[in-house]
Amino acid sequence: MELRKVRMAVDMGAESIMDLSNYGKTNTFRKQLIDMSPAMIGTVPMYDAIGYLEKDLLEITAQDFLKVVEAHAREGVDFMTIHGGYQSPCGRSFMREGRRMNIVSRGGSIMAQWSMIHEQENFLYSHWDEICSILAAYDIAVSIGDGLRPGSVADANDFASWRSWKCRGT
Repeated sequence: MELRKVRMAVDMGAESIMDLSNYGKTNTFRKQLIDMSPAMIGTVPMYDAIGYLEKDLLEITAQDFLKVVEAHAREGVDFMTIHGGYQSPCGRSFMREGRRMNIVSRGGSIMAQWSMIHEQENFLYSHWDEICSILAAYDIAVSIGDGLRPGSVADANDFASWRSWKCRGT
């Protein structure tokens, strides 16, 4: 069914396809997708990490995640979204202030949970140079996922949003 959707999208002129797979044999699907589609293919390794590694979020390390990034790269994707924009100080601000829509970014919520559980900085941020080295070696473009983007107008200019932008500049 998913490959049929891709064919339809390409037939209608899509130039890129985002693979948001997160369950099952994701690498098998991704290989089929890359083989059949002339469009650029993007992924979000954070979505795939738990299923790909067959580990609980509690057990995933930065090195584990780097293996997932490298696996996606070896499979031939063209771009990846990496949720390196979420940093612990931003998350603490978010938790204090609250929001109407909570964290709406799936990758941001996974990273926030990991950071809180381990009481550590987002490993996507602290291992950014290693991630960029992998992406550069395979000529893959990066999209920085906004982990605390607002999900409603009510949250659009809240403290967490502004703090998130400030964190990225530090």
